[in-house]
Amino acid sequence: MQKNSPVVKNWAIIAAYAAIFSPVYSQNVNPPVIGSITTASAFGGYVATAAPASYVEIYGLNLAGTTRLWSGDDFSGPAAPTTLDGVSVTVNGTKAYISYVSPTQVNVEIPDGIANGQASVVLTVSGRSSAAGTLTISAQKPGLLAPASFNVAGKQYLAAVHGATGAFVSGGNITGVAPAPAMPGETLILYGTGFGPVSGAAVAGQIANGLTKLATPFTVVIGNSAATVEYAGLAPGLVGVYQFNVVVPQGLMGNEVTVQTSLNGTPNTLQTLYLAIAGPARGPAPPTNLISTAGNGSATIAFTAPVGNGGPITNYTATCTGGGASVTSSATASPITVTGLTNGTTYTCTVTATGTASTSGPSSSVTFTPSAASSGFSLTSAAGTNGGTLPADHTCDGMGATIPLSWANAPAGTKEFALLMTTLPGDGTTKWNWVLYGIPGVNNKLLKDSFLVGTMGLGSDGPGQVYNPPCSQGPGLKLYTYTLYALSASPVFSVPASQVNGQIVTDAIAGITLGSTVLNLSATRTGSTGSSAACNTIRNSTRASKSGQASVSCDSTYAYIGSNGITTQPMMNGITSTNLQFPIPTNFNGANAWKIPLAPAIAASPTNVVDGPLGVAINGVPIFNPCTQGGCVTG
Repeated sequence: MQKNSPVVKNWAIIAAYAAIFSPVYSQNVNPPVIGSITTASAFGGYVATAAPASYVEIYGLNLAGTTRLWSGDDFSGPAAPTTLDGVSVTVNGTKAYISYVSPTQVNVEIPDGIANGQASVVLTVSGRSSAAGTLTISAQKPGLLAPASFNVAGKQYLAAVHGATGAFVSGGNITGVAPAPAMPGETLILYGTGFGPVSGAAVAGQIANGLTKLATPFTVVIGNSAATVEYAGLAPGLVGVYQFNVVVPQGLMGNEVTVQTSLNGTPNTLQTLYLAIAGPARGPAPPTNLISTAGNGSATIAFTAPVGNGGPITNYTATCTGGGASVTSSATASPITVTGLTNGTTYTCTVTATGTASTSGPSSSVTFTPSAASSGFSLTSAAGTNGGTLPADHTCDGMGATIPLSWANAPAGTKEFALLMTTLPGDGTTKWNWVLYGIPGVNNKLLKDSFLVGTMGLGSDGPGQVYNPPCSQGPGLKLYTYTLYALSASPVFSVPASQVNGQIVTDAIAGITLGSTVLNLSATRTGSTGSSAACNTIRNSTRASKSGQASVSCDSTYAYIGSNGITTQPMMNGITSTNLQFPIPTNFNGANAWKIPLAPAIAASPTNVVDGPLGVAINGVPIFNPCTQGGCVTG
């Protein structure tokens, strides 16, 4: 196999993980200030320590007057630039190679030959130099490419690349990366920095040409099996980046297979890495977390869909056996409603999943007894009847309001409720629009825009703990399922509230659910309102925030900018007396959101500014007018 994989031409994609892009700034007359130094965060991120020829990220203030990566025009033949837009950096007096500049972050490659021990780092921009920062130099500080975008539910996946196709390896759980698990026996390409010298070539500041050999033994263990390393050296065509061609051992399979590397016999303890590996084409695993709700001659079976292997899941079948007879019912997603059951008869029910390859085995079973009295727990909405249409007012083509909901006859012993709104996109994965738990058991309704009842979880579209109004892409009717769960206790989570998503709630309530009830509503995108250019411009403007975002919905006239009314950052630090001005969550969503005209026009007369919120910042924090109790500040 040719070691110089065609993947290396995609360095622009890899390099993008190591830089944070910011708007272009004008030149600042203040001297640069170095705040902290760390190795490339996409490759593990050692704090204040690095190896010669590895990349480091310098954070601070006034570091540059522009924002950009290096380009081909900045190189002198194969030599990388040591100055970029007037910015230079020295390590113990030797010039480093500048790959990225911005006012608050500069990325450099440390030169070869820097002695082990504490080194002095000085940044100069347009003749103004910083005070020296410090960095501990070690011969080797290895890290493999594993950016934050490949972290899924706390597990850091390796950014491995298929040698044959150039696609990233993914089990389908990495946002923005198409499912493409590794296969036993295939060769994967890994990238890294900080692995030390190679035979016969410099590492720092030069575009690698041809094949080289890492001077120190490098090993990889995938799962519990040693992998064959076909190539370990510099990545041809790149600067200071190492490439490893690794063969996946036979007999491995799973979406969370561990990857452990060692350099010269020393394991890399900085990075705990995972890889998705598929075995031969097979059917899906059985569904899990079954929850049954008995009805009058019927039952509703909710479940968690498995991950398909060998093709998408096309159908689910519930089989319920009782009284010497079996009844089956099918659906394309959870839940399944089974009818034709005999009241007073106890049924045991399982669910199978059918994919393009085959059908799974049966799930674990649930038991229930339908009766005329058990049909009472029901969920309804003034916005639409079950099986009806979801009004545009409750989608991203309207004001993005939550629908009003009412329920009745909750099971005895209900302590609280949880509400999950889901849809099933074309890729077959569950998408969460509304995650709400901690609804008091005394409640029997949620009003329209009830944003301050219960605790909001993370939706699939983000950002933060907010309602994600339906904004499904592509043509055709989309089905949205509202499932209300009656719980015997409060769910317990192993992660902070800021990380609780729909799947975590589903798993946490599986053992404490007394019953559930479902409302299905459908919607079709028109493509003429919420997808308008003006709406997308406003929606995109919120994405510049790095500390949270406001939610944006649009109808044909307005963009509705919503927020929970409180920043996620610490507030009131050190304040012990506040004249009762404590920050509390406020309903600035849906109908209460800020309305911005999509086609603004100058008003006929000025508008007086009154006390209260005037608008919302792009990170979702309300802005109030500058008046105080003693009057407004002028001038």
